[in-house]
Amino acid sequence: MHPRSVLPLGALALLLLAGCDGTSDAGTHFGTAADVGDGTVRTFVRIGASGVPETLGVAISESALSGLPTHAGGDGHDHESLWTLRLPDEARTAGLQYDHVWFGWNPEGHEPEGLFTYPHFDLHFYWVPVAERESWTPVDPEFGEKGGRAPEARYVPQGYVLPPGPAVPEMGNHLVDTADPTYAPGGPTFTEVLIWGSYDGRVPFLEPMITRAFLESLKASGRAHVETLAQPQAFQTAGYYPTRYSVRYDADAGQYLVTLDGLVRHAAG
Repeated sequence: MHPRSVLPLGALALLLLAGCDGTSDAGTHFGTAADVGDGTVRTFVRIGASGVPETLGVAISESALSGLPTHAGGDGHDHESLWTLRLPDEARTAGLQYDHVWFGWNPEGHEPEGLFTYPHFDLHFYWVPVAERESWTPVDPEFGEKGGRAPEARYVPQGYVLPPGPAVPEMGNHLVDTADPTYAPGGPTFTEVLIWGSYDGRVPFLEPMITRAFLESLKASGRAHVETLAQPQAFQTAGYYPTRYSVRYDADAGQYLVTLDGLVRHAAG
């Protein structure tokens, strides 16, 4: 199991959302908001004074947790409750390889039955273009083979495996952390997990999955969830990758923040 902690919110939120002096792009920049539930969701990037990106995240307004569909529109992942969130221009200027975030609401959860069948949000941070992701469908005669082709071990954090089963159309497949007790028989009820993506032997995204109940519990407690992330030996795509991920409620702004933190640049190799 990777180190996790629950920390006071105040200092973390101030560090995340405070402005900086230095380059013209220093500070926090937001992408265009999308209407979700009774509120909005938008991406943001935090850039340090030297122009180096420090945090990439999604801000979910408190009201976005209300007015959501209560029944799935289809089988498995609810493709009727998905939003493509663009990153602010400053993210690309700062050298981030991420292209977009595919934000999803699953009112009845999704497979595997009994594991993820709780109302929750999926936040896919993709570094492949939307058009490429949308091409991952059964229309491609090799879709099944590509979905089951795992990346080389050096590109996957130790302990992460590709379970048997098909890829999700337009989404890809999912590498899960065998050290996370959530997956163990009789383990704790799912509240949040961090998944690495997989498709056709590549790692194309990172995905926090978080229940609505867990978000609401952070607001009630005034605490934040912070998790240190295991790292692969090498990276297929050059860019900035997180060493931590966190979930918190910002009482001043009335929003939940899901962030990839401690970004470190890696060359492809």
